[in-house]
Amino acid sequence: MTIGGRGNGPGLADLTLAVRDPSGAGRGGRTCLVGRRTNPPLQVQRVLYLDEALPGMAFVCLCNPTAGVLQGDALEIRVRVKTGARAHISTQAATKVFTMPEGAARLDTCLDIDQGAYLEYLPDPLIPFRGARLAQHTSITVAPGASLVYGEVIASGRTARGESLAYSELQYRLDVRTPDGRPIVHEAYRLTPATRSPRQRGVLGVAELGPGTIGAGRAMGTLLVVSQEVSPELLRQRVREALEQIEPGQDATAGVSLLAGGQGVGVKVLAGETASAQAAVRQAWAAARRCILGVGPPPPRK
Repeated sequence: MTIGGRGNGPGLADLTLAVRDPSGAGRGGRTCLVGRRTNPPLQVQRVLYLDEALPGMAFVCLCNPTAGVLQGDALEIRVRVKTGARAHISTQAATKVFTMPEGAARLDTCLDIDQGAYLEYLPDPLIPFRGARLAQHTSITVAPGASLVYGEVIASGRTARGESLAYSELQYRLDVRTPDGRPIVHEAYRLTPATRSPRQRGVLGVAELGPGTIGAGRAMGTLLVVSQEVSPELLRQRVREALEQIEPGQDATAGVSLLAGGQGVGVKVLAGETASAQAAVRQAWAAARRCILGVGPPPPRK
């Protein structure tokens, strides 16, 4: 995949979050944005504190004020969460990946969670338009004693406009590891719908139909929970119980499995609509949050 053409340019959001005044004096031990370096089109709003149950937890919104991801874009997001800090990072809206007739775009995300830190990274869905070409690589390092909740939803396109699986190419790679390089999760694929349909078993197809399952999905959801704060078996049980509450109208099915080395759990969602996949991921996130932090998520603000 060649990155070329005219786009927004080399965008950057380089963020460091840490507890300021951990003694509890002054700011009360809040997690603050202690380092911020951005380059258009990526921007970062001021830190908010939206969770009454966890008043020191920082909520950060990544923004792209342009139309979306354009041909030639090379966007990089780096987040470092220091020891003891708690943060939730999301996006302002869905990431729209536009038509790219002569090139492609790239989105690289690097997350680094220090010992004793907690990070929720939950961007809104990625929606590739007709003719879009995107290479997405996410690299995550989770230190011992740290906790990560990472979620994402990838849509098949603008289905309301008849653009399901009309994008040209989607390259995807996700690596989660410990600081010494031991792998926790590795996932990689390359989808080119025009040459090989993703509507097959293991991608967007379901082999056997039954109550609560769908024949072919239009959105894929992923939730990874890496934590040593709770038993992985208990975490899997709680997340599974939450996903069993998926209502038939949500048009989604999900599975939960243990990660390598008992590091946590992974959730995969297949849904008929993007909103259904997003709702299922949120249900799993809420269950994981209650297990690790003892409280559910705050009311949504978007």
